[in-house]
Amino acid sequence: MLGDSAAPGVEKMAKALAGSLHGEVKLMELIRGSIMEDEFKCKPLCRLVTPNTQSMHFSIMDAHQPNKRRKYTISVRGSANQVVLNWPCEMLPKPVILLKFNMNDFKLVDSVKRNAEVEIRALEPENEKGELHIKVTVMSFNGCKKEFTLVPNDAPLAQSLFSKDGIEARQKTCLNPNTPNQLSFDMQRRFAEFWNNDLRASPLAVACQPADSASDRALCFANVSLNTSSDKLGVERAVMRGVLHESATSCICALQNMQPIHKRFPGNTFTGSSVSMMISMCGKRMHKEAPNMPHATCPLHQSDTPVVPGIPDICCQGTYCEVSCGHFTSNKQFKPGVNIRSIPLDDVSLLHAQLLLASSIRCSNSLTPMFGKRKPDEIAMECDSHSERLNHQLETIKRMKLSRSVKYTEEELAEMDKITTTLLRSGKAGQHYVKSKRQTVLVTRNTKTGGVSSLGPQYENLKQYHKWMFPSIESANPNEK
Repeated sequence: MLGDSAAPGVEKMAKALAGSLHGEVKLMELIRGSIMEDEFKCKPLCRLVTPNTQSMHFSIMDAHQPNKRRKYTISVRGSANQVVLNWPCEMLPKPVILLKFNMNDFKLVDSVKRNAEVEIRALEPENEKGELHIKVTVMSFNGCKKEFTLVPNDAPLAQSLFSKDGIEARQKTCLNPNTPNQLSFDMQRRFAEFWNNDLRASPLAVACQPADSASDRALCFANVSLNTSSDKLGVERAVMRGVLHESATSCICALQNMQPIHKRFPGNTFTGSSVSMMISMCGKRMHKEAPNMPHATCPLHQSDTPVVPGIPDICCQGTYCEVSCGHFTSNKQFKPGVNIRSIPLDDVSLLHAQLLLASSIRCSNSLTPMFGKRKPDEIAMECDSHSERLNHQLETIKRMKLSRSVKYTEEELAEMDKITTTLLRSGKAGQHYVKSKRQTVLVTRNTKTGGVSSLGPQYENLKQYHKWMFPSIESANPNEK
């Protein structure tokens, strides 16, 4: 770990550690050798903890952190915590060295009853000389806790032990999928961009957050996976499903004017919930029954197989996007909440969704035989190959967006997001189908007539991208058409 060429001061610290961990001479020599000698057979597990940001539960973040800081956060996968970017250095905890000695490697005497642990911290100088003090906390092999402070002879060398300069960044291969239903990081990122930028779904999450929040973490996914689901006839469909991170929202029932889940199912105890956003379609591989056929067909849909540009091999029949809310009881039962399937997709958004799901299916089919047989670097190369193909196809989507008859700037869309968030929070706006106009419009209830009234011309643009997020409002006036 430290090497034979370490300074005498470090040798002194190693001997002090060995004596604190156990008093038996042979075992002390074994411990000292494991710390000082690079090629020693028994080595403790060594970790350097050097925080460069702060992590906390999202509820604490919303309650206690200022808006300026909450605006720059990253959600932590696998937990409800978030980290803050650009956390002040003076507020960060000091670096800590952690050593863990496995009892099975050092069990020379009967008194070794448990694993041993050592925590080493650098303290601030306490005197005018500015000498470096090192605090050592030891939990020995026999379970005794000891603490002592050292003043190393070679302060620069001791200080270098706490430096994070030698820590290498985690390799991209750690983001690779390792099971058939997992997707590569780029595929997940493209899925998140689609729901954020194309379907403008972020108001669903923002409306559930504190009204004063200035956070940019509105629509963050905990994971995105590829699965299958069966319809009522048992026919399987491919589903690309993203589960929102808990910090975004875990339930959107209230936004659709639904009662809380515990009131809908009063006899159950609920332990959790989640919100999922999905893209689904047939997803079956197509084949040409004869070489002279103009295009391949789906074994299920035959002549009804749609011909989709850029996707000659996978059936895209019945493509739709869906948002659903699920709740879980204490005995692991699933209770459905909101289910929004009437999400309008124009030709551009429809093709975008199909390209995403088709690319994910191809990537998964290619990677599945590689798991457990190929090296991580090879899996990473295969992921990159499919990502590059998808990126090339999405260039077509960019060109199609430019040819839309109605176009909005990013600033205009962001303003619509804010208006939609405000309306969803109020719970007074909804969508209503007007038979005479043969279209769905945004309305609010009219308490005087018992019917509905238009929100007004200032909300007309919301029909393009945001209308699908609002609950349906039926008129109580039968004469209203």
